[in-house]
Amino acid sequence: MAPAPHIWQKPRIFQGVGQGVGQGVGQGVGTGPMNEIAETQVQSAWALAAMLAGAPAFEAHLTAHLGLVLSGEASADLNMLFLWSPHGLPSLAAALARAKERGLPLLLVTHPDLRDPSEAETTSFGLTPIARPLPLMVLDDLSQKPRQSAVEVRPVREAAEARATTGLIHAAFALPRDLIQRTLEPSLGSHSDCRTFIAWRRGEAVSSVTVTGRGPRVGLWSMATAPHHQGRGYGGELLKAVIDRLHREGCRRIYLHATEAGLPLYRRLGFRSLAEQSVWLSEPSGSLHG
Repeated sequence: MAPAPHIWQKPRIFQGVGQGVGQGVGQGVGTGPMNEIAETQVQSAWALAAMLAGAPAFEAHLTAHLGLVLSGEASADLNMLFLWSPHGLPSLAAALARAKERGLPLLLVTHPDLRDPSEAETTSFGLTPIARPLPLMVLDDLSQKPRQSAVEVRPVREAAEARATTGLIHAAFALPRDLIQRTLEPSLGSHSDCRTFIAWRRGEAVSSVTVTGRGPRVGLWSMATAPHHQGRGYGGELLKAVIDRLHREGCRRIYLHATEAGLPLYRRLGFRSLAEQSVWLSEPSGSLHG
């Protein structure tokens, strides 16, 4: 598998991309847990960019206050804007305008300590609130009790294994297979930024998850179990094996953005909620003024 390409491209809408990212992150959103949330959102922007960097129309921009990641595909789940500081509000319109310029739907994920956009701003930015917040969850105790597993967990290394993961994501999230092949499949193997693991049961791929980053803090993404295998514990067995591996590698914290369906599993494994993030949908057909 080829090494991951350089993630952050030359900026087209922001100045100073990559400069001062660690300086002032979370300014204006308090201290302690609030800065912890902002730091995790920064890491999430980097992680999503690493996962999508192989997409043909990929584009990403990072400042000290927000991160914009565009896959170039007409799927809001693959175009995201993280806003973790009120100092990013002046750049918010420019970021949303960039997505609209490219005709892309986008999800805006905001720090919970930031105020919600006003009615005038939602109209101006063409934003629609998503009813359910997006839980940001973390696991700090990675110790796992040894137990017998019904699945074999292996990292993705071969093209056939990457295709098997594409099939699982397609089945679990109802995303078009060709879209996954263009955007996510190039990053599904083991390289410095992303690693994907598959749970195998009698030679069949039943569940997969992608790990972003290395070291003391990593992220979990694209947790997918084939619908006809859900409810059998295979996803939990996969996560336990991956958590144990990360613990042995020296990881001290795992974060993830939880779907409603995944919440019970993550809680059983010891994840706790760090924040409830507000989410807004920006459609390319909406108007943008300013």
